[in-house]
Amino acid sequence: MLKYLMTNATRRKRDLLSRFRDEESGALIIFSLLIFLPMVLICGLAVDIMHFESNRTIVQATIDRAVLAAADLDQELDPETVVRDYFDKAGMTHCLQTVTVDEGLNYRRVSATTSCDFPTFFLKLIGHTKLTAPGAATAEESVKNIEISLVVDISGSMGSNNRLYNLKKAANNFVDTMIYDSDDVLTTISMIPYNASVNMGPALGAQYNLTGQHNYSHCAAFDYSDYTSTSLDRATELTQLGHFDRKSNSNETDIPITNTSRGPQPWCWYGTEKQIITHSSSVSKLQTAINDLDAYGNTAIDVGMRWGVALLDPSAQVPVENLIALGEVDSSAANRPTGYETSDNLKVVVLMTDGANTTQYDLKDEFKFGFSEVHVDRVNVGAAYGQSAPLYSLQIDGMDTPDDDTDDRWYHLIPERVCDGWGCRDEYVHDYPDFDGVDQDEATAMLWTEIFATYPKKRIYKQFYRHAYQRGFIDYSTMAATFYGDRSIVNSSQANARLSQICFQARQKGITIFSIAFEAPSAGKNALKDCASSISHYYEADGNELTDVFNSISSQINHLKLTQ
Repeated sequence: MLKYLMTNATRRKRDLLSRFRDEESGALIIFSLLIFLPMVLICGLAVDIMHFESNRTIVQATIDRAVLAAADLDQELDPETVVRDYFDKAGMTHCLQTVTVDEGLNYRRVSATTSCDFPTFFLKLIGHTKLTAPGAATAEESVKNIEISLVVDISGSMGSNNRLYNLKKAANNFVDTMIYDSDDVLTTISMIPYNASVNMGPALGAQYNLTGQHNYSHCAAFDYSDYTSTSLDRATELTQLGHFDRKSNSNETDIPITNTSRGPQPWCWYGTEKQIITHSSSVSKLQTAINDLDAYGNTAIDVGMRWGVALLDPSAQVPVENLIALGEVDSSAANRPTGYETSDNLKVVVLMTDGANTTQYDLKDEFKFGFSEVHVDRVNVGAAYGQSAPLYSLQIDGMDTPDDDTDDRWYHLIPERVCDGWGCRDEYVHDYPDFDGVDQDEATAMLWTEIFATYPKKRIYKQFYRHAYQRGFIDYSTMAATFYGDRSIVNSSQANARLSQICFQARQKGITIFSIAFEAPSAGKNALKDCASSISHYYEADGNELTDVFNSISSQINHLKLTQ
């Protein structure tokens, strides 16, 4: 019986297990329970990732906008401050990690990094409570077009202590560094050599409204009003400096003041000598002009700076276009000087001097226009007297002679070769009015401009008036007038005020000014400190240091030759 009961129980257990094995009801529920948790985790991961990516995109967009705004060269605020302000306004200050700014004169690069934590909603179920979004961005803007005015002192003091040699070396190196072949960047340099004046040269001089009383040279005398604006109006009349030699006392005669190697030295360089080089991208042209520089004359820093700024002002665009048409300027300089609002353009003046502003001079008005009482017989030269010099005469009102008391007679000057310890020269000796050798019908009155352009000022009174004065034919005032034929037009204090004004106007227009006091006195140093864009744009140099200074400036202008 017991065996039967045990068998029956075993059978029942086996049947129960069989039924459980064969029962399919509820199997899907079990399977669903098995995969539900992974599905929840996957969906939660997607939601968390979408939330994370949405916020990461916002952070990245913020950092992109921030560095772009900060790198803008027109942005005058501190670049790092700009970046931080963007994140502050976006409520993401906690995300910003680092801000790096690298900038020079013609470029700015701004980099920033972020790291932002975002809480999770589902991933925290498996222990991940946050997702971290890193970010980084870099923006850079650089200038593609550079316009430079190189304003260099060639006054007389530059001829001492190897200063001119050091200037040529430094300037040549500067040109080599700044001008290079590039499809992206165009650099043009206008070189303005100055002493007591600046020779525009005949081509550039024709582009402005000079008073035009002569064509020997092309220097302008400016009024203070010409320094109150960066532009130089082509329609405004500019006073042309007389062409004269106020210093030398050369014994040579009849030598046009055109060649400094022969003695006379003009206040304004003759013709194309030491003329302005306008917007050139030619290394050879600029270096040829640099190597041709000579030292002579007084110092007018204000006049050099006036032209340096004028050639960066858009008002000079028409003159440059005309010079391109004449073949004086390369066509690559078309549309220069560009407008001040041009975003990818940089305008720079590099101004150097070894001195300080001194007095500026011009001929008196009575010697800049009209005919003189000096007549010249260009047909019957002094060949009859064994000379080749012209025959001159004076026609002086009220002149009486020992032999004739008739007014307005001629006083003839006869050439005679004189040789002494000073060398040989033609001296003119007096003769009475009715000397037979002069055909007065062939004599013509000379323009005052011609006389002063032919003879040094100190020589004119000796040449034409001294003998007549000694003979009593003219009075002292008439004789002395030509000896004092020039006058001061600007003193050093006035020149300093003009320089300060034009530098201020240039800075207001965004022109960057570097100034170099090269072995200069304190007055020159002070004037150049006042002119520079900032104290960090002002340099002092001695001897070979000038090359190092120019290298430093070129490095700032052209830092690593960056392109946007």
